[in-house]
This record gives sequence, C-alpha cells and structure tokens, in this order.
Amino acid sequence: MPAGGVLHACFTANGTWTAALGLYRWTSGHPFKPTDVAFLRLLAPTIGLALRAALNRERAADLGMANPSGSGILVLGPDQRVRYSTPAGERWSKLLRDSEREGHDPLPTAIWSAVARLRSRGDVPPFSTVLAPTSIGPVQIEASLGQDDTVAVVLSQERPPEAPDVPMDWPLTQQERQVVGWLLRGLGNRHIAAALVVSEKTVESHLGHAYEKLGVHSRSQLLARYFREVHGPALNLVDGTGSLEVSRRPGPSGISRSVG
Repeated sequence: MPAGGVLHACFTANGTWTAALGLYRWTSGHPFKPTDVAFLRLLAPTIGLALRAALNRERAADLGMANPSGSGILVLGPDQRVRYSTPAGERWSKLLRDSEREGHDPLPTAIWSAVARLRSRGDVPPFSTVLAPTSIGPVQIEASLGQDDTVAVVLSQERPPEAPDVPMDWPLTQQERQVVGWLLRGLGNRHIAAALVVSEKTVESHLGHAYEKLGVHSRSQLLARYFREVHGPALNLVDGTGSLEVSRRPGPSGISRSVG
C-alpha cells in the first residue's frame, strides 16, 4: 500500500460506467486529503460526460477516417481555467493555437468562442459547436455545460461527409458506376473526368449509357430516381400518381401529417 494513500474514481454518463481512475501517492509527506476527494467528486460527472462523448465519436468513426490522435477533452472550471485535460486535448489545443495568427492565451480563440456561445445560450441547448481551420483540416469543438458551471470541451477532426452509394441493383458497368458515383457527389463532367483521369467525352459516353439503362434523360432525373429509391421508402413517396405523401409516425399526441 502506498504510504500517501490510494484514491480511486469512477466516471459515469447517463447511469453507465465510462472509465475508472486510480491515483497513488508513494510518500507519506503529502497524503491525499478530504479536499482532494471533494475536488474529484465535483469534476467526476463532467469528466464522465466528456469521456462518453469522445468514446461515441471514436466508435462512430470509420477505421480509415479516424485521426491517429483521437478526440481530446478539456474541462474548464467556473474561473475559465483548465481543470482537467487529456493528452489529445492538449495536442488539439496546441494545433488550434498554432493555426491562429495572433493571440497567446493559454487556450485558442476557437475554444473561447465555443464556450462563449454556450454561455450566451443558457441551458437550451446545453451545448455549442464551432468549426476551426487548422493545418490538417477543420477541427470540431463541442462545448457542453456540466455541473457547478463547469464546461466540458471535446475536440476532434471533422469527418468529411460520406459519399452516397450507387444502388447495387442498378444495372451499370464498373466504369458507369464510378461516373454516376461522382455525379451523386455533385461533381460536373469536367471534374469527374479529372477525378477518373479520363476525357470529358468518355464521361459523357458513360453517363449516356447509364441514363439509357436507368430510364432517365438528364442529371436531375437521375438524382430524382436516386432520392426516390434510396430515401423514398422512409418518406412513403408515392411514384406514378402525381402525388407526394410524407407521413410521420404519430407522436405522443397521436398526430400524423400527410401532404398530397
């Protein structure tokens, strides 16, 4: 048993265990005190929420898209000073600070902006999000209000939007599927040609064959078919009748709405 004592802490979020921490002091000259326990109890709920947010982000990220340094966490006290930080949180803060042309505060301006926006909104909603440019791309800063006026800040690299998938049942060749995939991302023929390292005539040829196979005559009609087949079932789109029905599941009041 360490001479200075042992202090164990467990962090929860929404009633679920998130992490555990063990602190040891090997010298008897500076043992743990009741104030140390009180301080840890004060910050534990906020740290638990921040850790849960970071874990959820890591699990949601694709393995190929996750940043090697992962999400970072900072906890600010009511006095705006950092009470707790992870190594990744410190690295993200340094990256943000290095990306700013001026300012030498302990924390970068983008973090202060997220915190200021959070406090200006009060308790609804209890969080705010800010995107800040860096040398490796945009970084997302999420600030949420914890107990006793503490603020948990989660920093992570913004994930690019996922590209829409071409439906597998569309009877397209591999080349046609590639061209249509870039079209669904919003690229024009010239940019599609550059992305695939082919000529614009080749792109136009593949699109012409794809249009014929899918029974459409233009880019807008192809996009309309994609939306109808991929997203339509969730909205109960009615095709061929000239009407569009948008149904919502009844809420607590049993209300549903249809637009014809």
